[in-house]
Amino acid sequence: MRLLHIADIHIGTKFANKRVAVRQVLKQSVMNAFKKSIEYAIDERVDGVLIAGDLFDGCEVPFHGEVGFLKLMDRLEAARIHVFYTTGNHDPYRQNQLFNRLKAYQFIHPFYRPVPETITVTSDNGIVYKVSSAGHDGETVQENIIKDFPVKSGDVPHVGIAHTMVASIKESVDHGEYMPCSLEDLKSKGYDYFALGHIHKRLVLDESNRIGYSGNIQGRHYKETGPKGGTLVEINGDSIRTTFVPFHELEWYQESIPLDEEDTSVYDVITKMKRVMSTVAFSNRQWIGRFQLEGSSPLYHSLQNSSVISDLEEEICEELGALDIRIKSEKVSPLINREELKRSEHLLGSFLNKFDEDPSYFSRYLDTVDFISHEGKSNKEAFLNKSLASLDKLLIGKIKK
Repeated sequence: MRLLHIADIHIGTKFANKRVAVRQVLKQSVMNAFKKSIEYAIDERVDGVLIAGDLFDGCEVPFHGEVGFLKLMDRLEAARIHVFYTTGNHDPYRQNQLFNRLKAYQFIHPFYRPVPETITVTSDNGIVYKVSSAGHDGETVQENIIKDFPVKSGDVPHVGIAHTMVASIKESVDHGEYMPCSLEDLKSKGYDYFALGHIHKRLVLDESNRIGYSGNIQGRHYKETGPKGGTLVEINGDSIRTTFVPFHELEWYQESIPLDEEDTSVYDVITKMKRVMSTVAFSNRQWIGRFQLEGSSPLYHSLQNSSVISDLEEEICEELGALDIRIKSEKVSPLINREELKRSEHLLGSFLNKFDEDPSYFSRYLDTVDFISHEGKSNKEAFLNKSLASLDKLLIGKIKK
Protein backbone atom coordinates (compact mmCIF):
# COMPACT_ATOMS: atom_id res chain seq x y z
CA MET A 1 0.00 0.00 0.00
CA ARG A 2 1.33 3.42 -0.97
CA LEU A 3 0.04 6.69 0.51
CA LEU A 4 1.04 10.32 0.08
CA HIS A 5 1.08 12.33 3.32
CA ILE A 6 0.94 16.14 3.02
CA ALA A 7 -0.13 18.90 5.40
CA ASP A 8 -0.14 22.64 6.11
CA ILE A 9 -0.55 23.82 2.52
CA HIS A 10 -2.19 27.13 3.56
CA ILE A 11 -3.91 27.99 0.29
CA GLY A 12 -4.92 31.67 0.36
CA THR A 13 -1.94 32.92 2.37
CA LYS A 14 -1.61 36.71 2.28
CA PHE A 15 2.02 37.73 1.76
CA ALA A 16 3.47 41.06 2.89
CA ASN A 17 6.48 41.56 0.60
CA LYS A 18 6.87 45.21 -0.42
CA ARG A 19 7.13 44.29 -4.11
CA VAL A 20 3.84 43.43 -5.83
CA ALA A 21 5.50 41.07 -8.34
CA VAL A 22 7.14 39.07 -5.54
CA ARG A 23 3.85 38.83 -3.62
CA GLN A 24 2.21 37.40 -6.72
CA VAL A 25 4.94 34.77 -7.16
CA LEU A 26 4.70 33.80 -3.48
CA LYS A 27 0.93 33.46 -3.65
CA GLN A 28 1.13 31.30 -6.76
CA SER A 29 3.95 29.18 -5.32
CA VAL A 30 1.61 27.72 -2.68
CA MET A 31 -0.93 26.57 -5.25
CA ASN A 32 1.78 25.34 -7.62
CA ALA A 33 3.33 23.22 -4.86
CA PHE A 34 -0.08 21.72 -4.07
CA LYS A 35 -0.63 21.03 -7.75
CA LYS A 36 2.72 19.22 -7.92
CA SER A 37 1.73 17.01 -5.00
CA ILE A 38 -1.57 16.03 -6.62
CA GLU A 39 0.06 15.35 -9.98
CA TYR A 40 2.63 13.18 -8.21
CA ALA A 41 -0.14 11.19 -6.52
CA ILE A 42 -1.85 10.62 -9.87
CA ASP A 43 1.36 9.73 -11.73
CA GLU A 44 2.41 7.30 -8.98
CA ARG A 45 -1.07 5.77 -8.71
CA VAL A 46 -0.97 5.95 -4.91
CA ASP A 47 -3.71 4.25 -2.91
CA GLY A 48 -4.60 7.42 -1.05
CA VAL A 49 -3.69 11.03 -0.23
CA LEU A 50 -3.63 12.04 3.45
CA ILE A 51 -4.07 15.81 4.08
CA ALA A 52 -3.40 16.45 7.77
CA GLY A 53 -4.99 19.86 8.26
CA ASP A 54 -4.52 23.53 7.37
CA LEU A 55 -5.15 22.91 3.70
CA PHE A 56 -6.40 26.52 3.66
CA ASP A 57 -4.96 29.51 5.50
CA GLY A 58 -8.39 30.59 6.69
CA CYS A 59 -12.08 29.78 6.48
CA GLU A 60 -12.67 32.43 3.82
CA VAL A 61 -10.95 30.90 0.79
CA PRO A 62 -10.17 33.36 -2.06
CA PHE A 63 -11.82 32.67 -5.40
CA HIS A 64 -8.63 31.60 -7.22
CA GLY A 65 -7.78 29.23 -4.37
CA GLU A 66 -11.20 27.61 -4.32
CA VAL A 67 -11.32 27.13 -8.10
CA GLY A 68 -7.77 25.75 -8.26
CA PHE A 69 -8.42 23.36 -5.37
CA LEU A 70 -11.65 21.98 -6.79
CA LYS A 71 -10.09 21.41 -10.21
CA LEU A 72 -7.41 19.26 -8.56
CA MET A 73 -10.04 17.35 -6.57
CA ASP A 74 -11.86 16.68 -9.85
CA ARG A 75 -8.64 15.16 -11.23
CA LEU A 76 -8.21 12.91 -8.19
CA GLU A 77 -11.85 11.86 -8.41
CA ALA A 78 -11.41 11.00 -12.09
CA ALA A 79 -8.27 9.00 -11.21
CA ARG A 80 -10.25 7.18 -8.49
CA ILE A 81 -7.70 8.07 -5.82
CA HIS A 82 -9.02 8.39 -2.27
CA VAL A 83 -8.32 11.67 -0.47
CA PHE A 84 -8.66 12.03 3.29
CA TYR A 85 -8.80 15.65 4.39
CA THR A 86 -8.73 16.58 8.09
CA THR A 87 -9.48 20.19 9.01
CA GLY A 88 -6.95 22.11 11.16
CA ASN A 89 -6.95 25.19 13.35
CA HIS A 90 -6.48 27.48 10.32
CA ASP A 91 -9.29 25.91 8.28
CA PRO A 92 -11.85 24.67 10.83
CA TYR A 93 -15.16 23.47 9.45
CA ARG A 94 -17.70 26.09 8.51
CA GLN A 95 -21.05 25.67 6.83
CA ASN A 96 -20.10 27.12 3.46
CA GLN A 97 -20.31 26.22 -0.21
CA LEU A 98 -16.80 24.82 -0.49
CA PHE A 99 -17.01 22.40 2.43
CA ASN A 100 -20.48 21.27 1.42
CA ARG A 101 -19.23 20.69 -2.13
CA LEU A 102 -16.65 18.17 -0.92
CA LYS A 103 -19.36 15.92 0.46
CA ALA A 104 -20.57 15.26 -3.07
CA TYR A 105 -17.36 13.50 -4.15
CA GLN A 106 -17.13 9.71 -4.03
CA PHE A 107 -13.37 9.56 -3.37
CA ILE A 108 -12.91 12.71 -1.24
CA HIS A 109 -13.41 12.01 2.48
CA PRO A 110 -13.44 15.09 4.74
CA PHE A 111 -13.17 14.85 8.55
CA TYR A 112 -14.73 17.99 10.00
CA ARG A 113 -15.75 17.21 13.57
CA PRO A 114 -13.54 16.84 16.69
CA VAL A 115 -14.95 13.35 17.15
CA PRO A 116 -13.03 10.29 15.82
CA GLU A 117 -14.50 8.66 12.74
CA THR A 118 -13.28 5.52 10.96
CA ILE A 119 -13.97 4.56 7.37
CA THR A 120 -12.93 1.50 5.36
CA VAL A 121 -12.10 1.93 1.68
CA THR A 122 -10.81 -0.10 -1.23
CA SER A 123 -8.31 1.61 -3.49
CA ASP A 124 -8.39 1.39 -7.26
CA ASN A 125 -5.39 -0.94 -6.87
CA GLY A 126 -7.56 -3.34 -4.84
CA ILE A 127 -6.03 -2.49 -1.43
CA VAL A 128 -8.47 -2.51 1.51
CA TYR A 129 -7.54 -0.26 4.46
CA LYS A 130 -9.01 1.78 7.31
CA VAL A 131 -8.56 5.48 8.12
CA SER A 132 -9.40 7.11 11.45
CA SER A 133 -9.40 10.86 11.95
CA ALA A 134 -11.00 13.84 13.67
CA GLY A 135 -11.03 17.43 12.47
CA HIS A 136 -11.24 20.91 13.95
CA ASP A 137 -14.59 22.73 14.01
CA GLY A 138 -13.14 25.82 15.69
CA GLU A 139 -9.84 27.66 16.01
CA THR A 140 -9.21 26.53 19.59
CA VAL A 141 -9.87 22.81 19.92
CA GLN A 142 -7.90 22.12 23.10
CA GLU A 143 -9.25 18.71 24.11
CA ASN A 144 -7.22 15.53 23.70
CA ILE A 145 -9.24 13.86 20.94
CA ILE A 146 -6.51 11.36 20.05
CA LYS A 147 -7.09 9.27 23.19
CA ASP A 148 -10.59 8.49 21.85
CA PHE A 149 -9.31 7.12 18.52
CA PRO A 150 -9.95 3.37 18.12
CA VAL A 151 -7.12 0.88 18.56
CA LYS A 152 -6.15 -1.13 15.48
CA SER A 153 -7.66 -4.60 15.35
CA GLY A 154 -7.31 -7.30 12.73
CA ASP A 155 -4.97 -7.54 9.75
CA VAL A 156 -6.41 -4.71 7.64
CA PRO A 157 -3.92 -1.81 7.42
CA HIS A 158 -5.05 1.08 9.64
CA VAL A 159 -3.97 4.70 9.23
CA GLY A 160 -4.60 7.71 11.47
CA ILE A 161 -4.66 11.41 10.54
CA ALA A 162 -4.61 14.35 12.95
CA HIS A 163 -3.73 18.02 13.08
CA THR A 164 -2.31 17.93 16.57
CA MET A 165 0.25 19.23 19.03
CA VAL A 166 2.39 16.48 20.57
CA ALA A 167 3.30 17.65 24.08
CA SER A 168 6.77 16.10 24.23
CA ILE A 169 7.90 17.58 20.90
CA LYS A 170 9.30 21.11 21.35
CA GLU A 171 8.68 22.17 17.74
CA SER A 172 5.06 21.12 18.11
CA VAL A 173 4.54 22.95 21.42
CA ASP A 174 6.12 26.13 20.01
CA HIS A 175 3.56 26.10 17.20
CA GLY A 176 0.56 26.39 19.54
CA GLU A 177 -1.64 24.13 21.64
CA TYR A 178 -4.28 22.74 19.29
CA MET A 179 -5.88 19.32 19.85
CA PRO A 180 -2.99 18.36 22.19
CA CYS A 181 -1.92 14.79 22.81
CA SER A 182 1.10 12.79 23.94
CA LEU A 183 3.37 10.57 21.89
CA GLU A 184 2.16 7.63 23.96
CA ASP A 185 -1.43 8.44 22.94
CA LEU A 186 -0.41 8.06 19.29
CA LYS A 187 1.67 4.91 19.82
CA SER A 188 -1.09 3.23 21.83
CA LYS A 189 -3.35 3.02 18.75
CA GLY A 190 -1.00 0.59 17.01
CA TYR A 191 -1.63 2.11 13.59
CA ASP A 192 0.46 1.19 10.58
CA TYR A 193 1.02 4.92 10.10
CA PHE A 194 -0.12 8.10 11.86
CA ALA A 195 -0.03 11.17 9.55
CA LEU A 196 0.31 14.42 11.49
CA GLY A 197 0.01 18.08 10.62
CA HIS A 198 0.59 21.32 12.52
CA ILE A 199 4.32 22.07 12.52
CA HIS A 200 5.95 23.16 9.27
CA LYS A 201 8.94 20.87 9.57
CA ARG A 202 9.31 17.23 8.57
CA LEU A 203 9.76 15.22 11.74
CA VAL A 204 9.65 11.48 12.53
CA LEU A 205 8.47 10.93 16.11
CA ASP A 206 9.14 7.27 16.78
CA GLU A 207 11.84 4.71 16.12
CA SER A 208 9.54 2.55 14.02
CA ASN A 209 9.02 5.38 11.50
CA ARG A 210 5.23 5.09 11.82
CA ILE A 211 4.36 8.48 13.35
CA GLY A 212 5.43 11.74 11.78
CA TYR A 213 4.85 15.28 10.61
CA SER A 214 5.29 15.78 6.87
CA GLY A 215 5.94 19.53 7.28
CA ASN A 216 4.49 22.05 4.85
CA ILE A 217 4.88 21.67 1.09
CA GLN A 218 5.98 25.26 0.43
CA GLY A 219 7.92 27.59 2.72
CA ARG A 220 6.20 30.94 3.28
CA HIS A 221 8.80 32.97 5.20
CA TYR A 222 12.40 33.03 6.47
CA LYS A 223 11.75 30.58 9.29
CA GLU A 224 10.75 27.93 6.74
CA THR A 225 14.00 27.45 4.85
CA GLY A 226 15.15 24.63 2.60
CA PRO A 227 13.27 22.06 0.49
CA LYS A 228 9.63 21.39 1.39
CA GLY A 229 7.28 18.60 0.35
CA GLY A 230 5.42 15.50 1.47
CA THR A 231 6.06 11.95 2.61
CA LEU A 232 5.51 8.87 0.48
CA VAL A 233 4.46 6.07 2.85
CA GLU A 234 4.89 2.47 1.63
CA ILE A 235 3.40 -0.24 3.85
CA ASN A 236 4.03 -3.91 3.10
CA GLY A 237 2.78 -6.16 5.86
CA ASP A 238 4.78 -5.37 8.99
CA SER A 239 7.39 -3.31 7.13
CA ILE A 240 7.18 0.39 6.33
CA ARG A 241 9.27 2.83 4.31
CA THR A 242 8.86 6.60 4.24
CA THR A 243 10.46 8.86 1.62
CA PHE A 244 10.60 12.64 1.42
CA VAL A 245 9.21 13.98 -1.88
CA PRO A 246 9.95 17.67 -2.68
CA PHE A 247 7.08 19.77 -4.01
CA HIS A 248 8.24 23.32 -3.28
CA GLU A 249 8.13 25.96 -6.01
CA LEU A 250 10.79 28.17 -4.42
CA GLU A 251 13.17 27.98 -1.45
CA TRP A 252 13.77 30.39 1.39
CA TYR A 253 17.34 30.90 2.56
CA GLN A 254 18.82 32.72 5.55
CA GLU A 255 22.48 33.32 6.41
CA SER A 256 24.57 35.42 8.79
CA ILE A 257 27.45 37.44 7.28
CA PRO A 258 30.19 38.37 9.78
CA LEU A 259 31.85 41.76 9.23
CA ASP A 260 35.12 43.06 10.67
CA GLU A 261 37.53 45.99 10.38
CA GLU A 262 38.82 44.75 7.01
CA ASP A 263 35.44 45.42 5.39
CA THR A 264 35.92 49.04 4.43
CA SER A 265 33.54 49.29 1.45
CA VAL A 266 30.13 47.98 0.48
CA TYR A 267 31.88 46.04 -2.28
CA ASP A 268 33.59 43.97 0.45
CA VAL A 269 30.17 43.07 1.83
CA ILE A 270 28.96 42.00 -1.63
CA THR A 271 32.06 39.85 -2.08
CA LYS A 272 31.45 38.08 1.23
CA MET A 273 27.83 37.34 0.36
CA LYS A 274 28.79 35.94 -3.04
CA ARG A 275 31.47 33.76 -1.43
CA VAL A 276 28.93 32.31 1.03
CA MET A 277 26.34 31.65 -1.65
CA SER A 278 28.85 29.95 -3.95
CA THR A 279 28.70 26.90 -1.66
CA VAL A 280 24.90 26.69 -1.64
CA ALA A 281 23.14 24.41 -4.13
CA PHE A 282 19.42 25.04 -4.49
CA SER A 283 17.21 22.17 -5.59
CA ASN A 284 15.05 24.73 -7.33
CA ARG A 285 15.98 27.77 -9.42
CA GLN A 286 13.79 30.28 -7.56
CA TRP A 287 14.85 31.38 -4.11
CA ILE A 288 14.44 34.21 -1.62
CA GLY A 289 17.21 35.15 0.78
CA ARG A 290 17.81 37.15 3.91
CA PHE A 291 21.30 38.11 5.05
CA GLN A 292 21.94 39.16 8.62
CA LEU A 293 25.03 41.38 8.79
CA GLU A 294 26.74 41.29 12.17
CA GLY A 295 29.97 42.29 13.88
CA SER A 296 32.00 45.46 14.39
CA SER A 297 32.76 47.31 11.17
CA PRO A 298 33.89 50.70 9.87
CA LEU A 299 30.79 50.48 7.64
CA TYR A 300 28.50 50.80 10.66
CA HIS A 301 27.19 54.28 9.84
CA SER A 302 26.75 53.52 6.11
CA LEU A 303 24.79 50.35 6.88
CA GLN A 304 22.32 52.27 9.04
CA ASN A 305 21.27 54.19 5.93
CA SER A 306 18.11 52.65 4.43
CA SER A 307 19.00 53.82 0.89
CA VAL A 308 22.39 52.08 1.13
CA ILE A 309 20.70 48.87 2.28
CA SER A 310 18.10 49.14 -0.51
CA ASP A 311 20.81 49.58 -3.15
CA LEU A 312 22.76 46.67 -1.66
CA GLU A 313 19.67 44.43 -1.76
CA GLU A 314 19.06 45.30 -5.40
CA GLU A 315 22.69 44.63 -6.35
CA ILE A 316 22.86 41.27 -4.53
CA CYS A 317 19.50 40.19 -5.95
CA GLU A 318 20.79 40.75 -9.49
CA GLU A 319 24.25 39.27 -8.81
CA LEU A 320 22.91 36.06 -7.26
CA GLY A 321 19.79 35.61 -9.39
CA ALA A 322 17.38 35.65 -6.43
CA LEU A 323 13.68 36.44 -6.59
CA ASP A 324 14.11 38.78 -3.63
CA ILE A 325 16.77 39.69 -1.07
CA ARG A 326 16.44 41.29 2.35
CA ILE A 327 19.45 42.56 4.30
CA LYS A 328 19.34 43.23 8.06
CA SER A 329 22.03 45.38 9.67
CA GLU A 330 20.81 45.97 13.25
CA LYS A 331 23.50 43.61 14.60
CA VAL A 332 26.34 45.65 13.08
CA SER A 333 28.21 47.80 15.62
CA PRO A 334 30.86 50.53 15.26
CA LEU A 335 34.50 49.65 15.73
CA ILE A 336 34.76 52.27 18.44
CA ASN A 337 32.25 52.01 21.27
CA ARG A 338 30.94 55.52 21.93
CA GLU A 339 29.94 54.72 25.51
CA GLU A 340 33.40 53.41 26.29
CA LEU A 341 34.91 56.60 24.87
CA LYS A 342 32.70 58.69 27.13
CA ARG A 343 34.01 56.82 30.17
CA SER A 344 37.65 57.48 29.17
CA GLU A 345 39.69 60.40 30.51
CA HIS A 346 40.72 62.22 27.35
CA LEU A 347 39.61 65.14 25.20
CA LEU A 348 37.29 63.16 22.95
CA GLY A 349 35.52 61.55 25.92
CA SER A 350 35.00 64.93 27.53
CA PHE A 351 33.63 66.38 24.30
CA LEU A 352 31.12 63.51 23.83
CA ASN A 353 29.91 63.84 27.42
CA LYS A 354 29.48 67.58 26.97
CA PHE A 355 27.59 67.10 23.74
CA ASP A 356 25.20 64.54 25.31
CA GLU A 357 24.53 66.84 28.25
CA ASP A 358 23.88 69.85 26.01
CA PRO A 359 23.30 69.07 22.28
CA SER A 360 23.20 72.80 21.50
CA TYR A 361 26.84 73.00 22.64
CA PHE A 362 28.07 71.58 19.33
CA SER A 363 25.90 73.99 17.36
CA ARG A 364 27.30 76.98 19.25
CA TYR A 365 30.83 75.60 18.85
CA LEU A 366 30.47 75.43 15.05
CA ASP A 367 29.51 79.10 14.91
CA THR A 368 32.84 80.06 16.52
CA VAL A 369 35.19 77.96 14.35
CA ASP A 370 36.63 79.64 11.25
CA PHE A 371 37.68 76.49 9.36
CA ILE A 372 34.09 75.16 9.16
CA SER A 373 32.58 76.01 5.78
CA HIS A 374 29.44 78.04 5.35
CA GLU A 375 27.69 74.89 4.10
CA GLY A 376 28.70 73.03 7.26
CA LYS A 377 27.38 75.78 9.49
CA SER A 378 24.11 76.09 7.57
CA ASN A 379 23.38 72.36 7.78
CA LYS A 380 24.80 71.49 11.18
CA GLU A 381 22.97 68.15 11.53
CA ALA A 382 24.41 66.80 8.27
CA PHE A 383 27.88 68.04 9.23
CA LEU A 384 27.62 66.34 12.62
CA ASN A 385 26.50 63.01 11.12
CA LYS A 386 29.33 63.12 8.59
CA SER A 387 31.85 63.93 11.32
CA LEU A 388 30.70 61.06 13.52
CA ALA A 389 30.63 58.66 10.56
CA SER A 390 34.33 59.29 9.95
CA LEU A 391 35.21 58.98 13.63
CA ASP A 392 35.82 55.23 13.53
CA LYS A 393 38.17 55.40 10.56
CA LEU A 394 40.22 58.22 12.05
CA LEU A 395 40.61 56.55 15.43
CA ILE A 396 41.40 53.12 14.01
CA GLY A 397 44.03 54.72 11.79
CA LYS A 398 45.61 56.36 14.83
CA ILE A 399 45.54 53.12 16.81
CA LYS A 400 47.24 51.18 14.01
CA LYS A 401 50.00 53.77 13.83
